[in-house]
Amino acid sequence: MRYAEMKPSGQSPFADYPTKIVAERHNVRVPEFRFNFSGGMGGKAEGLFYFRECLDRNRKVLLQHFKDTHFVCPKTSVVLTSCFDEFIGRNSLAKQVGAGMTDGEVAAKFLSSEFSNAQREIFIQMMKYHVRPIIVRSSGLNEDAERASFAGIYSSVFLPNCHEDFNVRLTQFEAALKLVYASMFTEQARAYRSRVGVVGDGEKMAALVQNVVGRRWVDRKTGGLVYYPEISFAAFSHDDFATGESRGSDGMARLAFGLGPGVVEGEKAVCVNLGMPRTLNELLGNRQAASGAPRNFYFLDLCKDGQMPMGENHFLNKHPIIERADLSLVRRNFSQYEWNDDRISHHCPYSPEVKSLEAAPLMLFHQFIKDNALHFIPAVQALLKSVLEPFFGCNIDFEGAADVVNDLEGRRHLVLYVLQARPQVRVDTGRVEKLPDVDEKNAVVRARRAVGKGRQSFSHFIYIPPEKFNYRSSSSIAEEIGRINSSLSVFGTSRYFLGVPGRLGTSDEALGIQANFSNISNAGGVVEYPIREDLAPDASQGTHFMEAVRSVGMAFISSERGGLNVENLRRLGKRVERGAWKYAEVYAFEKPLRLDIDKQGNAILYHRE
Repeated sequence: MRYAEMKPSGQSPFADYPTKIVAERHNVRVPEFRFNFSGGMGGKAEGLFYFRECLDRNRKVLLQHFKDTHFVCPKTSVVLTSCFDEFIGRNSLAKQVGAGMTDGEVAAKFLSSEFSNAQREIFIQMMKYHVRPIIVRSSGLNEDAERASFAGIYSSVFLPNCHEDFNVRLTQFEAALKLVYASMFTEQARAYRSRVGVVGDGEKMAALVQNVVGRRWVDRKTGGLVYYPEISFAAFSHDDFATGESRGSDGMARLAFGLGPGVVEGEKAVCVNLGMPRTLNELLGNRQAASGAPRNFYFLDLCKDGQMPMGENHFLNKHPIIERADLSLVRRNFSQYEWNDDRISHHCPYSPEVKSLEAAPLMLFHQFIKDNALHFIPAVQALLKSVLEPFFGCNIDFEGAADVVNDLEGRRHLVLYVLQARPQVRVDTGRVEKLPDVDEKNAVVRARRAVGKGRQSFSHFIYIPPEKFNYRSSSSIAEEIGRINSSLSVFGTSRYFLGVPGRLGTSDEALGIQANFSNISNAGGVVEYPIREDLAPDASQGTHFMEAVRSVGMAFISSERGGLNVENLRRLGKRVERGAWKYAEVYAFEKPLRLDIDKQGNAILYHRE
């Protein structure tokens, strides 16, 4: 371990922050925001600022109901929009960066540009304030707004912030801020702004600088120092894909081990209905839970501390939880799926030396979900329903993380970090009271779980057969969909419908298509169907990609087995042969397909005779 190299100038090594919170008995810890430069703070900063105010106002109530829970807003600085304006103007970037440039060319142009000496003086003071690992997060003026979420459209860059040379840490911060600014000019950002009607000078970029939440650990495989919380999560006021006995109004959460990309980037995560609370194995069966449980986690690598960030995840690593995470955390969250008995066992011992062919190791976070003494689920639901919803006056989603810490007496405490809050954007217009009675021979899609606009028509359907998909073809399929997306030139009611195997927009090539918004910017509807016929996917709900898709009203359908009738699609549509499509089948309809969605989220896409 290169311990000396991770010591910030004039500072001791990173202290165990969650333990410090517990020792100081902070029930609600909300440091003051520091504002730098002038102008607007952007939507993400505004949402967190109001979240902080909500916590402060409800301090006494939270203490009364959650004695051993500590609600923490991380130390935060805001770089207001005048810094962005000056940087763009000083380097003439508005004239140099055009729609024809690749994202890599845009990033290179920004990284080669310079801040002024006056700007750098302010950055120096900010970096003296933030002496822990940091994340530089986008905060566009239109981000996290009620009409458009911009979820995942712009960049956030993690930094270890632990090099012994202050100038190295300062240069890393400047590069991270440049990458956040550059993300406003990427292809997907342009496509998203065009779709939601933000044009011209209607967008500017502020930025949040936040301490990364979590604790320092040792990577069990390399012995290097890493940084992550026990779990990250995203929580939502309304569960659009509520299953079985669960109710949508109870809300839902996605939980993953380690840092937040494991939750929002389409990886496997544990989905929980907050009202019951019920997990997937209780709602859909043990096999489904075993298939959907997270296997990998993200952590911040503190041993890359001398490098310059070249992208938003440059300092993040993704590896198997069982192999690399701290053993005490693995044992606390460990469950087993027993193949022969189709049974999940909790509170079972775990040893890395013991391998079993009869049981699969799972991370299902049973103590967080089911342990009433820990108060995790009640605390998350209280923040949604009692703190945020009354203040914002609408459905809310927020991102957070949590650590479990023992005090000196051995009593457990929950440290719950709040990182972001925004309106849960839902464009569900065009719903019908009752779905039409459609002959089976004319139905292309039937599903019980849909969000987005109803009463839409589609002249084209892009279909990706499941046999064309594998982990090697995931990104290539996304690129091909993007080319078709551009070539169809469809608008208004003629937007196309897209059918894909697995999850769309995932960062895990084994789970589905690694697309971004620009690949499907002209789509009006999407159906995800099972990669394997014997396992239905849990919906992509709660990911940044899906939140962005929902916010533009795109219909999004999670289909169970048989929900997509490929035989009818091929019989009713005319195969478009132009274009050398390697993966996709494109069908045109002389009489457009009609999509109807009822108020309960049931959907049908059909051919009208």
